[in-house]
Amino acid sequence: MGTILVVEDEAGIRDEIMEMLHYEHWNTIGAENGRIGVELAQQHLPDLIFCDIMMPVQDGYTTLAQLRGSVATATIPFVFLTAKSDRRDWRKGMELGADDYLIKPFTIEELLNSIQTQLKRQRLWHTRLMQNLDTLHSNVSQAFTHELLTPLNGILGFSQFLQSEYSTLHRSEIGEIVHYIHGSGDRLYKLIQNILLITQLELSQKELPSVKPDTAENTKNPAKLIMRVLQEQAKIHERSEDLRMDLEDAPLTISQEDLQKIVEELGNNAFKFSESKTPVHVVAAVSNRMYTLQFIDQGRGMTAEQISNIGPYMQFERQQYQQTGLGLGLILAKRLTEWHGGHFFLESQSHQQTRVCVTFPCEESLV
Repeated sequence: MGTILVVEDEAGIRDEIMEMLHYEHWNTIGAENGRIGVELAQQHLPDLIFCDIMMPVQDGYTTLAQLRGSVATATIPFVFLTAKSDRRDWRKGMELGADDYLIKPFTIEELLNSIQTQLKRQRLWHTRLMQNLDTLHSNVSQAFTHELLTPLNGILGFSQFLQSEYSTLHRSEIGEIVHYIHGSGDRLYKLIQNILLITQLELSQKELPSVKPDTAENTKNPAKLIMRVLQEQAKIHERSEDLRMDLEDAPLTISQEDLQKIVEELGNNAFKFSESKTPVHVVAAVSNRMYTLQFIDQGRGMTAEQISNIGPYMQFERQQYQQTGLGLGLILAKRLTEWHGGHFFLESQSHQQTRVCVTFPCEESLV
């Protein structure tokens, strides 16, 4: 059997719980307050933690918050032991990340049922995590092999050909080769920039949450920038006739560079995942000091499961549709939007319509 940590300030109750668990062949560790409980949890990494709420030195809420804030202990199942039935206590604990409650006094059957439930939930979580990691590994391997090596091979192959056959080539042929080399280099450069950007954003979100973006260069006229970027994207995809725009204007607290990146990625996705001759509609409107930007297309769409699994390097049905890219567009747009205090929302109906909505705060000067 595994190890269970019992954090309880009343020695009699603590000893009784540990005796119950010993009888069921569990190894146990006891702590008389939350501060000691956190230290023991970090030291032993138990399979499950039972913790009282009201304790001297450090209460259960603070203990849970500290454990959830540490990578090593964040996923350990945590069950509160409490004599209170006040719903406010339950709600506060759940908001902090508690997995369950046991109301004192409880029976051995209730204790064992709680253990069984939490460990089963933990196993299911671990299984799903491993499946996601396998999917991520497959996506990264396929995407990197194709997306990074294809333009690199083009650059190396055509430059070598140009070097060896330069004297026999016509001026127009040289121009074609140089154009292809430049295009491949630009594609590779953008891929590397996206990789560096998502790495920075993911690191900032997980380890540096207090760091805020520099908003010294706000966007005064977003409509003009959005129109220019979307027209460029439509031209690249040969979809200029499909683009529909209805754009209001307002000064925003996001930099032009980051807004352009968001529009590029969402516009590219809308065109890439919808058929030619179907509309891509982009709407921007101002309401309650927020600037809402929507991208609406009639492409193949996404399932609810796919939407919930959006993340770095996650691509769906890549083999079936032979799509390009590293699967960074949506997550880049989402992370950049949230980085600037905005919100990201996506809804989709398979093979009918996909709507991506991002909102940004307007400048304080906006009346």
